[in-house]
Amino acid sequence: MRLTPLDDYVVLEQVEAEKVSAGGILLPDSAQRRANEGVVIAVGRGRRLDSGRIVEPQLVPGQKVFFAPLGGTRFFHDEKDYVIIREDDIIAVRDE
Repeated sequence: MRLTPLDDYVVLEQVEAEKVSAGGILLPDSAQRRANEGVVIAVGRGRRLDSGRIVEPQLVPGQKVFFAPLGGTRFFHDEKDYVIIREDDIIAVRDE
């Protein structure tokens, strides 16, 4: 699949939520916390200002990020979860 997000949108592949607790107990779907971490797959060309100037995005494909839990639009494709979200709704980059 190839997606090209528009403007300041970013496509993330969502990191799967933990299915087993730290103690090794299998968690049912209702007890699993929704993961708000993802890997940047594609980035739009940037945010357009009122003056017409475009501000370049800060993100690049491959970065791991944390995003607002209720932000973005989620979809499922090829057995993977994806999120399309505005760059402003991404709250941190995970350095490794």
